[in-house]
Amino acid sequence: RLPARPTLGVYAKSWLERRLDRGMKPSTAARVVQVLEQVILPYFGSNRVDEIRKLDIETWLGTASRSRSPKGRPRAPETVNGWLRLLRTLMRDAASDLEIEHDPTARVKALPARVTRVTESRPNSLSSGEVRRFLDAAAKEPGDAYPICVVGFLTGMRFGEISALEWHDVDE
Repeated sequence: RLPARPTLGVYAKSWLERRLDRGMKPSTAARVVQVLEQVILPYFGSNRVDEIRKLDIETWLGTASRSRSPKGRPRAPETVNGWLRLLRTLMRDAASDLEIEHDPTARVKALPARVTRVTESRPNSLSSGEVRRFLDAAAKEPGDAYPICVVGFLTGMRFGEISALEWHDVDE
């Protein structure tokens, strides 16, 4: 049972446990935990949920947009917007669960995405010949790389989805 006015850290732990109980994929849970622990909770974790305001969210967003990756590269707006989406979900659920009258993320705008140009000279996908060469190379390597790559290329599934597959998921 949650206290009447929990901190975001306390609420986030309860929220995540409920999500896991409802079947959140392990790969998704791992990413959520990483973002919560490394990005959101260091900034908001000790604040009571009902005291977080829009200005706090916007200040955090500005700080996050100027942050750098462990390799020293500037954070991509798409990355920071992903963090904001998680915070929005968390705060919307908190507003509903705790009967808070406001959601401080409601009118916060996401960062504008970078414009990347895909040109004829630089396509954004592999050609069939490139896929074949990739799979041929993967088949020569020991381990599970080949079947994982084949499933990924044939289905478009991401690694986290492929690695979570079980036999009962396969419809022969």
